Parts: sequence; structure tokens; C-alpha cells
Amino acid sequence: MKVAVVSAAALPSPAPSYGGLESIAAYVAEALAEQHEVTMFAAKGSRATKATLVETVEAQYEYALGWPVELAAWETMKDALPGFDWVIDMSHAFHAYRLKLAHPEVHVLKVVHDYYPWAEAPPVGSYDLLAGVSKFHARFLSGRWQTSVTHLYNGIPTDQLTYSATKDDYLLFLSRLDPGKGAHVFLDLIEHTGAKGIIAGDDDLAHGIQADYRRQILHRANQLGVTYLGTVSDAKKKELLAHAKAVVVPLAEPYREVFGIWMVEAMASGTPVFTTALGACEELVVRMTGGVATNPEVLETGLRMFLKGDFEFDPGMCRRRAQLFDIRETVKAYGTVVESK
Repeated sequence: MKVAVVSAAALPSPAPSYGGLESIAAYVAEALAEQHEVTMFAAKGSRATKATLVETVEAQYEYALGWPVELAAWETMKDALPGFDWVIDMSHAFHAYRLKLAHPEVHVLKVVHDYYPWAEAPPVGSYDLLAGVSKFHARFLSGRWQTSVTHLYNGIPTDQLTYSATKDDYLLFLSRLDPGKGAHVFLDLIEHTGAKGIIAGDDDLAHGIQADYRRQILHRANQLGVTYLGTVSDAKKKELLAHAKAVVVPLAEPYREVFGIWMVEAMASGTPVFTTALGACEELVVRMTGGVATNPEVLETGLRMFLKGDFEFDPGMCRRRAQLFDIRETVKAYGTVVESK
């Protein structure tokens, strides 16, 4: 099969530091290239080894503007896409809906990575299959759009994470510095439990981070003696994940986690995850690999038990759980799709 994977244009694929969608698109393209003729269309600066890479436009993060960069990217690829058997569109804006309407012989799989990207579903006849990235996400989109939505789990190369059964004495917040990810709640938990804490994650204002929120988190982290690292390298991220006592990302309303790559990365490192039940968290984290709480108060109770040694976890079980979401496993569902027609 000739397969095109269309990545987003906010960042290169895979993303150089943080950027789930762009990295997932690259992982899928590379894994599918083991069995099919795959071309990845992605922003300039992207990388590919097994798939053919076609660079589109300069990467630009333009969420607040409705992703005009993706329209520009579409213009560079629209004439090439009719030559493929399947087009897997992972972009934010889904300009490729025009493709199926003009070339019905081309099969289109639209994978939605955003929580709720559009008020209405893509036009009927503009895709063969519409997918979210978790069962929660698929149910949510299906209910809002009143149309059939399947799920295709995200996957990562888990063997690229550093596994360690030996842990240091700190709790790690490793996620985007956004109120919905709950860095402020993490600091509450640190204050209440007296645990050591480290905060790391995308805090780039150019990526839509709120300046006031970042300033508040940094100020309070300094007050509590919490180490604030901000954006870290991939190597540093792997080191932090491998040696954290636990990764704690207390998601806050109204945010919903449609998948949560950070959870798989933590578990692949042998590190338990503590979070709140907002979105797909309970699909990923199970007993012996962490805790998913109904609210911050219950989360704090669980953390206190864990810090006292009353909560038992198994680093090996964490690793095995993460391997269920290894790209070599999750890409099998993509292969089933592209081989179905």
C-alpha cells in the first residue's frame, strides 16, 4: 500500500522536545513503513529514516489563529496526495477533507488528537474512518458529533525510555505548564505532604503558555523549595522520569486528557503515575502502576499513603503496562485499517 501520513505543522516531526501529535505522526509513519510504502508530510526540520519525508512549510505554532499554517501546508501537498491508497491525516485543521470529495478513490483516515477541535463533524463523504486516540476520546467525539468514531491508541517507542527500578526521593510534575495540567495543584500537594518536588515541561510563551500562570508557578515553586526546570532536553526528561519516586500530574477541571503520552513515558521508565480521572487516564494507569483519583483530595490521600510506604507498586509492572502502548503494538490497528480496502 502507498500510505501518506500528514502531520501537523506546529512543530517538526518528531518534535524536538515536547509535542505529542507531531511525534506520534512520525512514530506511526516509521512503524507503518516496515510493511508499506509510506511518505510523511511534515514541517521543515522533520526527520524520517524508514519513511520518505516531504517537508511542507516552516513550523509555526498558531493555535489561537486557527492554524493558518496548516492551510499553507495543505497547499504544498494537495497535488501529491491523490497518488496514495490511504491518507492518514493527523493535522489539527483537517484540510484534507477536500481530497476525498474530489478523489473518492483515495481512502482517508482522519485521526483527531484535540479534545474538541470543531463544532461539527467533518463533512459526510470526506473520510473513510474517523478516530480518536482513546476510548474516552472516541465516545466523547461520537456523542458530540452524533457520528461513528473509533479509537486508535497513541503509541511511543517505549524502548527509548530509560528504565530504572531505583528511585530518588522526589515527585515529578512533567507536562505542559497549563492550568488544565494542574501544576498549581501539584504545588498544593507538595506543600501538604512535605515531599520534594520538581517541575519540568513546556513553558514556552510562543506555544500558548500563559505568562501570568508561569510567573505564579515559578514564584510559588521558589517559596516551597520546589525545583523549577521549565523546558528540558529529551535526555534530561528521560533521566527525570527514570529516577522520580512518582510522576504526579493532577489534571484540573475543565481539562480532559484524551490520551496522555506522559503516562506511558513514566510507566515505561518504571515510574508510577498519580493523576485525576479526567479523560482517558483510567485506560492507561491500573493498580500497581499508580493511582487515578476522583478529585485532588482523594489524590492527596493516595499520595500520603504512597509516601509512607503503604501503597505498593512494581516498576516491572509499570514497564509491562507501558509496553501495551508501544508503537509496535498500537500501529497494528493502523495496519488493519490500511489493509482493509
